[in-house]
Amino acid sequence: MSFLSKRAFTLIELLVVIAIISILAGIVLANVGQGAAQARDAERKADLRNVETALERYRLKNGRYPEACNGPTTSFNQTSWSGQIDSQYRCANNTGQYIVGLAPEFISVLPNDPHLNGSQSGYVYAVDPEGKVYKFMALNTVESETVEPTDDFSRCGDTSVSSQECAAVPSSPGDGGAYNSSGSRPAHCYQQNEMGNDYAVRAGFAIGGTYSGSYVRTEKAREYFSDIIRCK
Repeated sequence: MSFLSKRAFTLIELLVVIAIISILAGIVLANVGQGAAQARDAERKADLRNVETALERYRLKNGRYPEACNGPTTSFNQTSWSGQIDSQYRCANNTGQYIVGLAPEFISVLPNDPHLNGSQSGYVYAVDPEGKVYKFMALNTVESETVEPTDDFSRCGDTSVSSQECAAVPSSPGDGGAYNSSGSRPAHCYQQNEMGNDYAVRAGFAIGGTYSGSYVRTEKAREYFSDIIRCK
């Protein structure tokens, strides 16, 4: 007679095994998801660098940065941006060529963000009326990190009180300071919490310049529209 006997799993043991498998599966899926998010963020950074290079090539040939499909940015209103076809900032003509004339001569095709986060997201472009300064962003789509003001792809640079970039932002056309009449910093400059999931590249300075033909900024070496774009 054998002393070995078959022993069936109890219901409690089965539940424990199922729970362990579920926990392990969740860990694996989380790691896979994080890896995919990191890969998409790496793709975004590569896209921004490629567009950045193409924009500089365009400027060298044409003496200015290219136009945006929805026109130049002249206010802090985000609707003035031009963006990819799946976002609310898409071109009015719905062509998807949100940077006019850049493709295919300077870049084969304009990229699209690999994973949108609603209609208020995606690749967007802004340029001032004279094409002297631009910003290109992956708006509201960064997934694997919080973008700090010191990051190479920060949307608006350091937003602290001592920031050189923010210190140059006027509160109105012709204003040479960074503060408005009440002594507070303009909202577009200090709301860093709104910029942590954006990547951006930007360049250009506008020397002198006018606003609506009446305001001239002689105090700063950037015109009003430039500051709108760089710090919006």
